[in-house]
Amino acid sequence: MSFRAFGCLFFAGLMAVIALSTGGRMYMLIALLLLAMFILALTSSLWAFLTLAVTVSASGDDIPHGESRTLKIMLRHACPLPIAPVRALVYAPALADSETEALRIPARAFSSRASVLRIHCPHVGRFSVGLTQLFVEDVFGLFSFQRSRPGWRVDTLVLPRIEPLDCPPFSPGESETELVSRATEDSTSPSGVRKYQPGDELKKIHWKLSLRKREILVKTFDQPLRPDAVVLLDCAQPTKAPLSPESRDRLSDLAASICAALLSADAVVRMPLTGMPPEDLTLRKGDHITPVLRSIARMRFSGQMPFERVLALESTRLRQSGTTVCLTGALTNESADRIIRLRRLGPTVRVYLVSDNSDEAQRVLIRRLRQNSVECMVMPPSAQSAGDEAQAVRN
Repeated sequence: MSFRAFGCLFFAGLMAVIALSTGGRMYMLIALLLLAMFILALTSSLWAFLTLAVTVSASGDDIPHGESRTLKIMLRHACPLPIAPVRALVYAPALADSETEALRIPARAFSSRASVLRIHCPHVGRFSVGLTQLFVEDVFGLFSFQRSRPGWRVDTLVLPRIEPLDCPPFSPGESETELVSRATEDSTSPSGVRKYQPGDELKKIHWKLSLRKREILVKTFDQPLRPDAVVLLDCAQPTKAPLSPESRDRLSDLAASICAALLSADAVVRMPLTGMPPEDLTLRKGDHITPVLRSIARMRFSGQMPFERVLALESTRLRQSGTTVCLTGALTNESADRIIRLRRLGPTVRVYLVSDNSDEAQRVLIRRLRQNSVECMVMPPSAQSAGDEAQAVRN
């Protein structure tokens, strides 16, 4: 019961006392009208509240971030008396965690009334959208009854966007160390000869041609491309400053886009996700990209494992890959050291750094990576296209 209802009762009693004291019929009529209004307000709001039925449904499947999802709300009650439009508190991903938006939804007696809301979903993640509370009120504003149900909210998975990205190159072995070249070369397909160099194996010497040319010549072999790639997404919160929602969206978009580019190149893609919940994804030729989008959207960037620790644990698999893509929101000295060490072992390495490029320490690490043949790209956390690489800092 609101303060207005107490005022209504007070004035009804006051008018009744004045009417009995003075014998004035007008005062008694006002008192009866106030009392009737009080009873009508209580009866209509309580009746509608007890018979109110609510159905909340969402149309469509999961959507990419930046789009809207349609929410359909059906209200029905069995009170023939008039009531005010039902006040609903709606939670949407576009609002802060503790904020809701108040709406007025008309409700008809004995028939369902549908209201359609468009919920904007600006960020990647898993959200529960819908109604948090309903308030049934009378037309005079004297009474308000509150109700909430968990079933009035719909789980929505907001997926990352896939933008065109160029596929990272795979290491063919030309710039690899001798140890890596021996492990990857195809000994059944000699492609040519070259002069002998200290350390070459004797079995590679082309004896007949060496005798003819009067110099020691060594066979060279085709080194096949290794069509497998590892995508490492930094899922831990930075120690200095938390990732903004825009930075998380950009990292998610880049991870999904690079996986799609590698799949289109018929590569085997492996992507361990160390956030919550942790997953280890493997994609092969013919697989659909949707499971990857769902896994990235479900994952929260709240992992407890630092990115340099992830690089250390994945070092064996990274050495055997043809290319490695690292996506992070902040570089550290240790992570840069491990990336450079990995590049020297042979696989090509591309690093996406989502940053505004304002930190001098980050710029020093970027220059260091590029000096060691690591392709490093700085992407702003703003909502520009993930494929607009002309805007990124490459050199």
